[in-house]
Amino acid sequence: NNNKFSPDEIFKLVHADSTKNNDLVNALRLFVGIIKPEAIKEIIKKFIEKDLYLSCELFAWSSINVFEEEFINKMVEKIDINSREYLLNLNEVVLFYLKVLDLLKKSGRYNEPIFADYLQTLGIAYDDKLDYYSAIEAYQKAIKIYEDNKMQNHPSYAGCHMNLGSAYGGKLDLDSEIEHYSKAISIYEDNEMQNHPSYALCHVNLGSAYGGKLDYDKAIEAYGKAIKIYEDNKMQNHPDYATCHMNLGIAYGDI
Repeated sequence: NNNKFSPDEIFKLVHADSTKNNDLVNALRLFVGIIKPEAIKEIIKKFIEKDLYLSCELFAWSSINVFEEEFINKMVEKIDINSREYLLNLNEVVLFYLKVLDLLKKSGRYNEPIFADYLQTLGIAYDDKLDYYSAIEAYQKAIKIYEDNKMQNHPSYAGCHMNLGSAYGGKLDLDSEIEHYSKAISIYEDNEMQNHPSYALCHVNLGSAYGGKLDYDKAIEAYGKAIKIYEDNKMQNHPDYATCHMNLGIAYGDI
């Protein structure tokens, strides 16, 4: 009520002696739900640089009720899905994206491409949590929005089919996995996007799915196409290029 603590002082209280005080974190979760949005944003800005995933969680718990793209992007840009910290904080990431989607829905933007984009990032987080059913639901909703906006020739639409294939693979529905990888490949090819990074990865993943079905001839064919794509695009130093050769060797060994 009297602004006794500045955002900097709050950060220092929570992170006293380089150790996070969990009792104060719990208090802060409640605190951000009752103070004015402008004050909350200042607190979150202080946490973004040094405690990104707590800032994501505080945003989810906050009384912020308006979608502000620039502010939200400051957090989104820091989320690295390839980092250990991301994997350790997936619950916070999911809460963050659910809040973003809720704000977009309140602003009447639930059928715009940006809503589908955030649904897709939410799906990826669910996928990484091994919650494949929730991931599939998010991807399917995103695909419908892309279709409603006539974006069937857009890379995001192709990427969503690829991610949907991955989620089906997680729940061992290999036929659906193959269907959506094949769909993504067709989208890239129909729109002459064969130099897109995910085009080669689709073939790698397709090969793995065929390998799971013990259809090694088709697996070898898919891996061979992926290797050629990497080589045509001078991507022989990409980790997936090495993985593709390894998987190809396994497929030949299993024939």
